[in-house]
Amino acid sequence: MNYNQKQVFDIPMANNTIDLLFFLIESYATKNQIEDIDLTKYFALSGKAAKVLQGGSVTSVNSITLVTNQQKIYNIIAIIVDDIDSKETLKFKNKITIENSNFFIEIHNLLDVLNITSIDGVIVQQLTEIPEKLLV
Repeated sequence: MNYNQKQVFDIPMANNTIDLLFFLIESYATKNQIEDIDLTKYFALSGKAAKVLQGGSVTSVNSITLVTNQQKIYNIIAIIVDDIDSKETLKFKNKITIENSNFFIEIHNLLDVLNITSIDGVIVQQLTEIPEKLLV
């Protein structure tokens, strides 16, 4: 995705980790011949960061939130997340967390339709569609 190149977040390691996550998902899907894995349609930045990118007031972002509504993508993430260097990784039925010393990433498996848009090449969940619980 090139979060690092775009410097989406102030912490370079956070950008690197998200780029690695995209790479590992795509690599796993290709290696295991899993079809219909389109991260540009079914995997997006959400939460406060997505709100800020869409013109919301600039605020500190405590966690980086990513969302998908595709079970196949979520299942791949649950497998490959262990290949990401982190302090702690937790896996739940509909949420995976990756904690590092300087940042925290949440990945949510939503049951809803995922309406997304692109802001300067970053795929984000449309502001009006971000669940309130992801904005805290």
